[in-house]
Amino acid sequence: MFCCKNPEKENHIKLIKVKEIELNPHELVFGNPSIVQLIESDSGKYLFLYNHLVKKFQFLDFSNGDLVREVPLDFDGPHGVGGLSGGTLTGKDSIWITFSSPAIGLINFDGKVLLKKKVENTTIPITFLTSDLQRPLIQSKHKIFGLQPYFMNHHGMDPKDIEKHQLLYSYDFIKDEIDWYDVFYPDDYWRNGKKMSDLTWTQRGNKLYLASIFDHQIQVFDISSRKVIETKEVRSRYIRRFDCVNEIPSGVNQGLINRLTFDKYAVLIYDPFRDVFYRFFHPGFELDDEESVEVLRTLNWSRPTMGVMILDKDLNILGEHLFEKNEVYTFSNYFIGEDGLYLSANNHFERDYTDDVFRYVLFNLVDDEQIN
Repeated sequence: MFCCKNPEKENHIKLIKVKEIELNPHELVFGNPSIVQLIESDSGKYLFLYNHLVKKFQFLDFSNGDLVREVPLDFDGPHGVGGLSGGTLTGKDSIWITFSSPAIGLINFDGKVLLKKKVENTTIPITFLTSDLQRPLIQSKHKIFGLQPYFMNHHGMDPKDIEKHQLLYSYDFIKDEIDWYDVFYPDDYWRNGKKMSDLTWTQRGNKLYLASIFDHQIQVFDISSRKVIETKEVRSRYIRRFDCVNEIPSGVNQGLINRLTFDKYAVLIYDPFRDVFYRFFHPGFELDDEESVEVLRTLNWSRPTMGVMILDKDLNILGEHLFEKNEVYTFSNYFIGEDGLYLSANNHFERDYTDDVFRYVLFNLVDDEQIN
């Protein structure tokens, strides 16, 4: 019902707050995990997450916080998960993971490593792979797709080297083969300075949608043809200035200050229940006082302001929404459910912040005509 409107009529779809949910886990858990997925099944709702405090994947009952299942991880030995850099639940008993020394692997719910495959690119040597909420691993039939969005030599590379940095790879676990695809940042990505490199993505049907963090562009990759079939500028009216890192910052503080004062986009996620995309964004803001490194890092996780663009299936803008100051946690801990969009309310600078419980705000979509 939200996607059949005139795409030229922006801001007719509103994001409204439905309710707040509090979940008190019975285990020692950080209140904002960097990897979390909502599982809705006939038997109930569950959270799948990585608990970095105990270094295990866990399943929690979404109704009461009970630990339903735990996936033990062995970080030592040749068959361990040492160097684990992320993971995604892709099936009823499958967790695909990435390693900091570039590799992809598969473990089961007993924590057993079923396979591990080194990921190499002969065009540009890569040194790191990751997978998280912003860059999840995506399975399509017998292939696992992943992102490698980072320039490997940002300060030393020439702008012409951008065309060598392939952003998308896949692992065919039937053929045991790694493939890289001709998906790149735009040729003019550094037209106005050396912007940082980072991407987020999501899936709708047989297509992958790659959205830049430091650019307005979204690319649509067709899995069947193995090509980018559309490139579209999807510009928020709140995002105007991207950080250009033309030289190494003078110190840790300056680098963090630059991250906070300039604009950037955040995660792109697809909502299959309402057939829309949410593209989050972070407007830059000025700091009132000189802050410590610890405060600046916390501000990078819990920014005071975040917004979201609501896009239809063709990436037309249906509306934009700015959350209230410190209303939501801005770094991770979000997911889509049948009831709507869940965002963590545990912003570090919010009055009721706590690290002992999970607190979520549930949002949903309403048309202007329904409001009026």
